[in-house]
Amino acid sequence: MKQITLIFFIGLVISSCKTKSTDTSKEQELLNAAELVTNPKQMDGSVSKDTADYPVFHFEEPSTFDFGQLQEGEKVQHKFIFTNTGKTPLLINNAQASCGCTASDFSKNAIAPGEKGWVKVIYDSYNRPGSFQKTVTVFANTYPNTYLLTVIGDVSSNK
Repeated sequence: MKQITLIFFIGLVISSCKTKSTDTSKEQELLNAAELVTNPKQMDGSVSKDTADYPVFHFEEPSTFDFGQLQEGEKVQHKFIFTNTGKTPLLINNAQASCGCTASDFSKNAIAPGEKGWVKVIYDSYNRPGSFQKTVTVFANTYPNTYLLTVIGDVSSNK
């Protein structure tokens, strides 16, 4: 198991070192500044370094979005818009949905301080009648390094 973890980590490090030669210098500078997604919190709960300069998510709306009443089979999406109110570029590493009926997408470029980014949540109600509450965990170089977005609604059966 340790060998698999080590191989995965080495592959991740190697792939993260690759850069496109077509990047502009400003884009490359932002990526370099936001390259490492770290969490300064230690296992004992203490914080290992100053977090004052970290990027900060500031979403324009609450972290829960209600799709309301849907017909079974509808595929709906919502884009959560945020501003980086921190002092350094914000980089989203991943956005992981809580189940297979929910998908996500997100801003792939580093978001400079004061700039806007987005996380899109897509819900597929096919064969899923009833109320739902699904989450997407956003992983970024913020502190804390995760942010939880939620979509809710109710699906009416076609039967």
